[in-house]
Amino acid sequence: AVELALEWLADNQGDLVIRMSLPTIVQPRFLQEIQSCLSRSSVDLSRLYIELDAYGVEAHGEEVEVFCLAMKEMGVRVGLRRLLEHIGVLRNLQTLQLSYVSFSTDVIREMVQSPGGMELLVAASNTCARLGVQIQLNAPITEIPVEAQKILRA
Repeated sequence: AVELALEWLADNQGDLVIRMSLPTIVQPRFLQEIQSCLSRSSVDLSRLYIELDAYGVEAHGEEVEVFCLAMKEMGVRVGLRRLLEHIGVLRNLQTLQLSYVSFSTDVIREMVQSPGGMELLVAASNTCARLGVQIQLNAPITEIPVEAQKILRA
């Protein structure tokens, strides 16, 4: 997948996001293999984004942290999806060197229905802002309640 992504980047303008699964990145030799592949590439690696699932941070935090740091050192950007579904990952966010997190508008709509959910959304938004991690939504911001829009725009 990484080699195909690099070929696409060489032939096209713009950035590219590829999703990687936890079983892939925790394979014993995977980190060495991807670093070797990336080091041979002539493309601007800052155009490549690798998106991971927040579950992986809960299940294999140390391995994910090492992977994220290695990718940042090579110029590749890393994003995280499903943070709101795995809110405990907020405790480790500062160790991951993330460029962005992706929030589901469906999950946000559920969260704003309870005071606790609203507080968790505030905590996630504030933590990302403090760390300089961009928040991306999987749909237009107008599809979430105004209360949530205010939190995310703050």
